[in-house]
Amino acid sequence: MAPELRRRNLVDQFYGPSAFDPWSYRGGIYGIGSEQNTCLMCYRSDLYEEAGVTTPIESWDQFAEEARRYRRDTGRYLIDMEYLDWPEWWMFTLQQGGGFFDENGMPRVADEYGIRTMEFRRKAVEDGWAMLSSNLESGSPQHFAAFGSGAVATMFGPPWFFSGNTQSFIPETSGKWRMQGFPQWDGAASASRTATWGGTGVCVTRACPLPAEAVDFVIFLHSDIGSIRFDYDQRQTFPTYRPAYREPWLTEPAEFFDDQPVGQLVGDYASEINNWFNSPFWPQVTQATLRAGITPGMRGDLDPATAMQNAQREALKVIDLATP
Repeated sequence: MAPELRRRNLVDQFYGPSAFDPWSYRGGIYGIGSEQNTCLMCYRSDLYEEAGVTTPIESWDQFAEEARRYRRDTGRYLIDMEYLDWPEWWMFTLQQGGGFFDENGMPRVADEYGIRTMEFRRKAVEDGWAMLSSNLESGSPQHFAAFGSGAVATMFGPPWFFSGNTQSFIPETSGKWRMQGFPQWDGAASASRTATWGGTGVCVTRACPLPAEAVDFVIFLHSDIGSIRFDYDQRQTFPTYRPAYREPWLTEPAEFFDDQPVGQLVGDYASEINNWFNSPFWPQVTQATLRAGITPGMRGDLDPATAMQNAQREALKVIDLATP
């Protein structure tokens, strides 16, 4: 895929962290992502305004202060912290420039970013301004029940999470949501206000009988405005192709989100997503990180640093056992 994209001078026409990073390994690009999963902070504006929460929230320190006051004044929470799934750790770690893997496809979950994220999230629960969520899966109907009832006022995630799931599971909250970028990490090397999570892509395998034709078709699907418009109309997913964001149909105000132009926000923040690295061991390492690091660390069984160091060792063990 990479040689043909480069021959057509198309690599820079895509938002790489969503278009290529999930389908890349050690410099090779094996597919194109069709969903621009720019993550945003999506909040119940009615609850924020009622409680006098100041927006935009610029830093995580400011978010913590607002969350403490919100908890004290309302008895509810601005945020929940999951411990039975890994996407939240992933988003906040990637925002700082970290992730599950380094450029060689080896685990890096116990670096400064992974540990810092765990320490912040665990302290939020210990200090009482974040609710420890027992949802088994991020984005489940049970998870969204807390947002619908107002027990939790803020979610972090990509469009399929804050837009698709929200409108499907809690349609009664239409018009009560607004969005902004993530609060920033004070002192972090990366000034990013977003991350990415999830994605759907199309690859061409070695077994394909007509690989050149297949590559041409995949590139067409993801770079032709008419094709992108068709996909958007069918699925309401935002594309990874940069020129599409000049199209007015992609940036119209969204009634569900208090008439904010969701597509424009997705495009505006997309350039801030940090590049990241994948590995054939993604499923095994994410689960090892959850099992040995995130769950015991968030539950308080281990301190966050020890938990993530255990996760790093577990992830390396999984790879060692599976590698000849």
